Amino acid sequence: MPIFSSGSLCLGSDNFRLSWNRHYWNKRAPRSPPTKPLSFDYSGDLSSSIGNVNYSQPKLGFESLPEYENADENVKKIVSLNFSNKAEMVDKVISDMIDKIKEHPLDFNSTECHIAKDTVLIRNQIQHCLRYRNDKVAKRFLIERIHHRKKTLKQLRRRDIEKFNWLTSELQLELTPDPTPERMIMSKREKREEAARQASAALINRKNAELRKRLAAEKEAFDEYKEAELADIQKSLQELGINQIESLEQTLVALGAGDLVPKPPPKTSRRRRKLAMLFELHSEEKKQKDAEILRAHGFIVPKSLLTPSAKAFPKSSS
Repeated sequence: MPIFSSGSLCLGSDNFRLSWNRHYWNKRAPRSPPTKPLSFDYSGDLSSSIGNVNYSQPKLGFESLPEYENADENVKKIVSLNFSNKAEMVDKVISDMIDKIKEHPLDFNSTECHIAKDTVLIRNQIQHCLRYRNDKVAKRFLIERIHHRKKTLKQLRRRDIEKFNWLTSELQLELTPDPTPERMIMSKREKREEAARQASAALINRKNAELRKRLAAEKEAFDEYKEAELADIQKSLQELGINQIESLEQTLVALGAGDLVPKPPPKTSRRRRKLAMLFELHSEEKKQKDAEILRAHGFIVPKSLLTPSAKAFPKSSS
């Protein structure tokens, strides 16, 4: 029994066989270019160039071989940068950059060398990330390396400011602050909570402003009342022939009780206070020792006459 379907029918041996005509439609919409601008200006690189590369130079490690000088021209061409990949070329640029700033021939692990190496890798990676916007892994490693170089630059600036200024001018760098993080998209609940906080803060500020305004008006009225009362008191004192007394000492002297005027305590230095405290502690210890000697011997024995054998004397019968 033949089976009919949406495909086309072809005549076979005895039965009809089904032949499918497959149509693969591109269901994915065309990818639109990214609209969000991508910038790495916060890295601090004033130049995006990693230097002019001489492609006739040999690869890294071949220039020190003695066989390279006597090699054939074709061999030299094969081991040159013309036949190198991107990684070998970057290594050569890093080596040239380190040779330019290192202090001595064996300087490969100093802070300046690490900064120079990071600078070459950062500038190379920035060009890659700007060209391939969807390479998120490379972008993450680039951001980590930028922050690591900033940390190393801060350490160098804290340790040697002159070398920091020289290195930044040689590598065309500047220490820029970190970019402010973008605000995350808030949910509906967070938006309601933020609106409630803002409304509460506005209400508190409005009530505080009203309270300050009312206190200012009450203070002005109180100052006027205070001036009027003081003027009335001064007038009453003048009518009674009483001089105005401003302090407690003047009051006691006027009443004939000048001996009761409190005197300030004498000022003593910190050394004198410390000596007095030590003398008091020593006196307490001496009293305790005298009490022990009195219980043991029945009388006070001078310290100069108190020998180890005298401590074993029996207690007096008196």
